[in-house]
Amino acid sequence: EKEVDPVLEGRYKKAVASSYQREAVLKSIVEVLKKDGEAHTSDAYKIAIDKGVDNPSQYIGHLVTPDFGSELIKVRERYYRFKDSLFATYVNARPYLMKK
Repeated sequence: EKEVDPVLEGRYKKAVASSYQREAVLKSIVEVLKKDGEAHTSDAYKIAIDKGVDNPSQYIGHLVTPDFGSELIKVRERYYRFKDSLFATYVNARPYLMKK
């Protein structure tokens, strides 16, 4: 139970890259995923702001770039999805790595 998948853990660490705010935004996106796998940013931003993130849109921008693993894909204006649904499940289940 206490073992983690090394591939998913590596991807997670690359995505959050020692940033509580980026991690909070990633987890906020997971919280608002719809059944079709898409998340609307306004819903995620509200959650991220409640978690202490100052500028959530900046961190969404990070999460679509290769530097942070391109884990999010922009579907259309203000809608994102995870490139891998298994990774989304991992993000949801994994405890926070960073402290606020």
